[in-house]
Amino acid sequence: MTHVIIPSSVTLIDCYAFTGCTSLENLSIPNSVKSIKNNAFHKCSSLKQIEIPPEVTSIDNFVFQQCTSLKQVIIPSSVTSIGIYAFGQCSSLT
Repeated sequence: MTHVIIPSSVTLIDCYAFTGCTSLENLSIPNSVKSIKNNAFHKCSSLKQIEIPPEVTSIDNFVFQQCTSLKQVIIPSSVTSIGIYAFGQCSSLT
């Protein structure tokens, strides 16, 4: 699986939802998503870019940890807290 389109009926990306999806390169998160829980994308080592929807207010712990190809993250002003190691070991982030 290299690309995922999450339907607009989804409001929560739960813990470990995509953990270890090492082939995942592209992800479309709809504006309906309000919460991204711990480790949701942990070790998605091919993920290159992510845009957090404007309804999200917090990014939990370890959400993108070890996403080593992640170069760009667009975080809206609605996000008021980012958990520990949310972007830990994201060595390609610019």
